[in-house]
Amino acid sequence: DPHEKAVEAAENSDAAVVVVGLNGELVQESFDRHHIEMPRAQQELIEAVHKVNPNTVVVVVSGSPLPAKSFDDVPGILQAWYAGQAQGTAIADVLFGDYNPGGKLSQTYYRSTKQLPPFTEYNIIQANHTYQYLEEEPMFPFGHGLSYTDFKYSAPEVTASAGLGEKVRVSLDVSNTGNRKGDEVVQLYVHDKEAAVK
Repeated sequence: DPHEKAVEAAENSDAAVVVVGLNGELVQESFDRHHIEMPRAQQELIEAVHKVNPNTVVVVVSGSPLPAKSFDDVPGILQAWYAGQAQGTAIADVLFGDYNPGGKLSQTYYRSTKQLPPFTEYNIIQANHTYQYLEEEPMFPFGHGLSYTDFKYSAPEVTASAGLGEKVRVSLDVSNTGNRKGDEVVQLYVHDKEAAVK
């Protein structure tokens, strides 16, 4: 079994951290992957470790979303992207609770390649593509992100409706209602669903 050592270590630990992702062999300027899913061997590693240790956290190091069916089961996932030479220290700070993460996904995390339109379909509206038009439930939506604390949004205000060329001011109060310090990224996206020209 290729995962024997990892499974043995996980069985004898309070928690397990599985680090997966893509390397220079799978991500290149002149090379496109045929599917977006995590390599099967890595998915099997997550499943094998989680089977013997329910306290399994997955750290994903990649430049793009890398979905895996096992994400539906594990209690924690940290999308680390490619964060440079201090990445290990930063990940450890988050995993041990020394730093409270507050980032939000900058891409839609699709469940599988099947949720994507054909590669040659460039009309994102017709293809129901991106966070704006996707009708199915993604694995994680654009803008998703968790924290070790909770935030409450209240008192939203919008200045009068906008006419052509007028500015609109939107404001709200954000309160940290949890027991930890943390930051929150407030996101607001607007588009006209009934524009004369899409």
